[in-house]
Amino acid sequence: MKAVCTRCGTEYGEVDLRNHDGETKIINAVAATCVENGYSGDIYCLSCNSLVSSGSETPLAEHTVGDWLSDADGHWHHCSVCDSDVDRGEHRFIWRVTKKATSAENGLKEELCSVCGYKSGKSETIEYAGYEPDDINNDGVVNNQDIARLFQYLSGWGVPVNNRAIDVNKDGNVNNQDLVFLFQALSGWEVDLV
Repeated sequence: MKAVCTRCGTEYGEVDLRNHDGETKIINAVAATCVENGYSGDIYCLSCNSLVSSGSETPLAEHTVGDWLSDADGHWHHCSVCDSDVDRGEHRFIWRVTKKATSAENGLKEELCSVCGYKSGKSETIEYAGYEPDDINNDGVVNNQDIARLFQYLSGWGVPVNNRAIDVNKDGNVNNQDLVFLFQALSGWEVDLV
């Protein structure tokens, strides 16, 4: 292919395919799937319609999946492209409060998978018989010193505590919510167990 003078229209020399003026377009691009590699597409010059560069193969794409599927043995995703089950795994059971205990009725916590939400069928009642905070520092009195001791414990000071009393709100975790809950209870607020 000969180069053409833009002023007089006379052909001269060979076209330098590395020197294109204007925009380009990509053609022949193919999206990858989980079963077939894709193709990035060829780049063509819009001015002269010459191939600027050839594309390359692209790697396989991730599976196209929806929500978790599960049964008693585990959980998985199903790929709608290749019609296969992927991401199989065993359940990772944790206890989660599914109904808060209130001053009027008991609550409920259930064992469920932290990944897919599958319920094992095991549950425990969270009883509410009126809330009285326990003695955290084992001095025989429940007061502001128990708040201070719980704060020290949560801050990692290594202080001795009554392990049965430190989960103040009875949610199965010992954290800053227990500190706030204890402060509210000792301040005379009406508090409900979570």
